Amino acid sequence: MSNPTTDDRDETIASLRALLRNKENELADLRRDLSRSHGRIEFANPGSALRAASSCNPRNLPCPTCGEDDRLTPEDARIGYQCDECADRAEGRGGYE
Repeated sequence: MSNPTTDDRDETIASLRALLRNKENELADLRRDLSRSHGRIEFANPGSALRAASSCNPRNLPCPTCGEDDRLTPEDARIGYQCDECADRAEGRGGYE
């Protein structure tokens, strides 16, 4: 029986980490789909169309309009939203405090 080399072990560990990331993404998708199937969408603020941030949908993306960091979640970006402040300006309203 041969002894695996360090390179083989490192490659196996990298493959397992990639598999785990993929499974975590699949689980996040399933959770989102389950919430949608139950008609539950959690919003960031009252009156906001932005989705609430969570561990599987973190607020870590910039607004495509103003460029400010950490304004959108991946779900917001997928839908094509901009941050609340930019949406309010576009609609002629004031921003959120």
